[in-house]
Amino acid sequence: MERDARISLNTTRSGSTIKVIIALTALNLFDMGGGGQNLPPPFLMRIVTDWGQFLPPPPRATTLIGKAISRTFNVMLRSGSEVSWIRRKDLHVLTVMDFTYTTDARFKVYHVEGQPYWTLHLTKATHQDQGKYECQVSSQPKMYRRFTLDVIVPVARILGSREVFMKAGSDINITCMVDGGIQVRTVPVTWLHLPIATSGGGTLPNSSSAVRLNSGGRGGVQVVTDRHAGTSWLLVTKATWRDAGNYTCHPNYATPATVTVHVLDEETPAAMQPDLQATAQPSDSSSPLHPSSAWMNSPNTWLPFLILHIAVHFLVFYPNYCIRDTPKYCYR
Repeated sequence: MERDARISLNTTRSGSTIKVIIALTALNLFDMGGGGQNLPPPFLMRIVTDWGQFLPPPPRATTLIGKAISRTFNVMLRSGSEVSWIRRKDLHVLTVMDFTYTTDARFKVYHVEGQPYWTLHLTKATHQDQGKYECQVSSQPKMYRRFTLDVIVPVARILGSREVFMKAGSDINITCMVDGGIQVRTVPVTWLHLPIATSGGGTLPNSSSAVRLNSGGRGGVQVVTDRHAGTSWLLVTKATWRDAGNYTCHPNYATPATVTVHVLDEETPAAMQPDLQATAQPSDSSSPLHPSSAWMNSPNTWLPFLILHIAVHFLVFYPNYCIRDTPKYCYR
């Protein structure tokens, strides 16, 4: 009899039925469930069936590592049936009705009595939490719906070399990009500086702990982050030996990236700066057409050429030159 009534409802009031289905489906599309905070309108609660029924949920859920994630299912539950949440990869029962079975305190179930919403909540998601999860109803026949949880692990990447040599007084300019998709681009970025213990003949205090940049310390430090592009820039003007060390780009919920910066004083021996040519700006004196001053100032280099030049000059311009007016010493 009830089945006939439902068929009659679908045929004579098809417009109303379509509106109800659309409303229920829309209510199921939120991700971060509030434990029954977003409740359906009162007229939807009058829709009751005598068996369990699922409304179609989104098939996938995505979160960043370390963050929380919730998944809510709308279940039209008949009297006497139970709702369970199961992790498919090890068939571990997480919750049954309002009771949590797992010893993992990160999993919780939220449900308001009399409402069709069952929410599985996971805090501090890890890479091991990825996989399929199942919401199951103990009806006959048994019904279930599954969703796949994806946990994104963002990775920070610093452009350029992992080790940079530069002269004192230059500007340190470091670019960091966060890889991992659109969702990770909105995370805040923190820059850290771990000074080198000794550099330029001085000793740095507290060099064993990293210092958060742009937090009221040294002036001339600027951090600019474009969250839409997932890029952060660090600028340190007029670097000194105190600015040498490891610079770390650390976005929240992401693997950090580090670059080592060496700040070289003018009096630093050339043998201690093998990679300076790779990072210094080219100058006219380094061109092959302009010998360097170091080459010109070496006597071992230009003295043989000077002696040869003088000898050729005498042979060409003074072919009959004699020494002591003796034929023995004449160059003929």
